[in-house]
Amino acid sequence: MPKDRICPFLLFAYATNYARKKVFALFQRSVGILQKPYSLLRNNSRNNVTKLISMDLTKNNKSWWNQHYTKIMMKSISMSLFFVYVIFPIWFYFCPWIRRQAVFLNNLNWPLHIYLSDPKYFELNCTRQFYVESEPGIRLGVWHMLPKSVTTKCNKPMTPDNEFNDDRPVILYFHGNAQNRAAKYRLSLYKVLTESKVDAHVITFDYRGFGDSSFVAPSVNGLVQDARAMYKWLKSQVKRHRIFFWGHSLGTGVVIQLAEELGKHNDNPMAIFLEAPFTTIADATYTFPLSFLHRHMPLFHVYCSEPTRHSDTNFDSESKIGNITVPLLFLHASDDMMVFLELGRKLFKKALEERPSYLRAPEFIEFDYSLGYGHRNINLDPNLPDIVLRFMQSVSMKSHQL
Repeated sequence: MPKDRICPFLLFAYATNYARKKVFALFQRSVGILQKPYSLLRNNSRNNVTKLISMDLTKNNKSWWNQHYTKIMMKSISMSLFFVYVIFPIWFYFCPWIRRQAVFLNNLNWPLHIYLSDPKYFELNCTRQFYVESEPGIRLGVWHMLPKSVTTKCNKPMTPDNEFNDDRPVILYFHGNAQNRAAKYRLSLYKVLTESKVDAHVITFDYRGFGDSSFVAPSVNGLVQDARAMYKWLKSQVKRHRIFFWGHSLGTGVVIQLAEELGKHNDNPMAIFLEAPFTTIADATYTFPLSFLHRHMPLFHVYCSEPTRHSDTNFDSESKIGNITVPLLFLHASDDMMVFLELGRKLFKKALEERPSYLRAPEFIEFDYSLGYGHRNINLDPNLPDIVLRFMQSVSMKSHQL
């Protein structure tokens, strides 16, 4: 068993044993309570049954049962609160494995990965499914969706030799935590980017531990390596001036870390879309739904927030955004209840302050709360294709390439 899993399993065993003892004690008491009425029933006599009924109907006995029931309920509630507010924070603080599960949620692998090899199952007709090797022993499940203007290629088998033989832009999509590349709202965005006036190629993939990619525990370094491998593969197919990055939620952390690295080697894509970005994982813990029971408790930052700064889970976009030199477009819904708008605006402000004046200033598009897009559904906005296309054209060095 990996070392980082020993801690949670030991704590789980301790908590389970503690709960078992308490439940068994309650059971023993309940059996003791029932012994008296049971002894009356054993003789099967009418008088005994009458005594039992009369005993149950007496005011004092009802009061005694109510008091006992109240004690059981209070103990159950106390045990639940003890687990939620004591045991779980201790798990989270001491166990990297627990933190990774909470941050990446890769075990919520839905839709079932057995269908990912057949894009037509998800009504993606002009789509090729294949795998890219991230590093020895780790492969990533990938889809390539064609733009609407070249769907005639669907009449022939798609191959790496002919699928990019056009001048359309290519969007490399980095999804967030939980589920996989076939999540419903992600499928909706792919269709907007390929079937609308944007008319782009979309390359989407699952990180390690997600979807049909190799089942390896995800980490910050692992996800960035997967992103690096996908970009390297894509550059072998098309020129960099056609490539755009699109990161959503946790995927923005992956994109920003990769982009900072690429900038140091002058190996940038054309531009980057950041949908529902955050500053740091530690900041995001205050808004993430899984923390709603804990975020207001004393020392939350000590036991739940600060531990996410461990290297395995620490996506620190705030410290890296100033080093990115490519054009940036921020997209955020004001009613986002998973990554609050304030985090996106804080990151945008940081990018503005630290970006050299000779570089194009970042842009921020806010979607009003009345639209109800939340964290996942800006793809429903009818103006999104215009926003995306206008940004692409404005950053393109040669407009005819778009």
